[in-house]
Amino acid sequence: MRVRRVVVAIGLVTTVLAGCGHSPRRGLDAAAPRLTFSYDTSQPLGYVDRGVVAHRGSIAVHDIAYVSGGDWVDAYLVERPGLPRRPGIVLVHGSGGDRSELLDAAGALAERGTVAMTVTEPSAAHPPLAPAGAGAFLAQSRAVTVRDVIAVRRAADILASMPIVDPSRIGYLGWSAGAKTGAFVAASDRRFKALVLLSGGADKLAAFVAAAPARLRPL
Repeated sequence: MRVRRVVVAIGLVTTVLAGCGHSPRRGLDAAAPRLTFSYDTSQPLGYVDRGVVAHRGSIAVHDIAYVSGGDWVDAYLVERPGLPRRPGIVLVHGSGGDRSELLDAAGALAERGTVAMTVTEPSAAHPPLAPAGAGAFLAQSRAVTVRDVIAVRRAADILASMPIVDPSRIGYLGWSAGAKTGAFVAASDRRFKALVLLSGGADKLAAFVAAAPARLRPL
């Protein structure tokens, strides 16, 4: 599979979702930090199915894991056995959550004939240490965003490799912080044909920039 390299510019990391619909300031693009979500698709996925851990009526919940970069990512694969090839959906939790947060939603989607995968983002499973200083915070936030987005793209690799999944019909559902991740997923991976980003909303980018220390505003 060809690696698609996508570069996305951001201002402050806290403005990832808040800046939607707001035009960037003139001249910001040249100075803005940039993210790239490319990764080595030749690396083994390390997919492990530890078995079915729950049944919800006709729905089976598998405890699974896979490798993304240097991380083991825990996930649940939720499906109704016996159906023909069907769409696959990746579900990502909000801040402080994990793979169990959207398990009910995954079950409902599986009932409707999909294969749903709820993942625990690497940033939630292995939170980074508190950075020292604003510059370190921005650098760490960029690294965390890249790490989480690549983990989602690797989840799509898992789904696309399964004979029960139609690789041309892969979707994404993200709640709160998972919606933020989904905005980058939408920009970086064309395999996701439909995305649902659920969030309570936030202030516009200009409000976050105005509240930032003066020396950080050009970033």
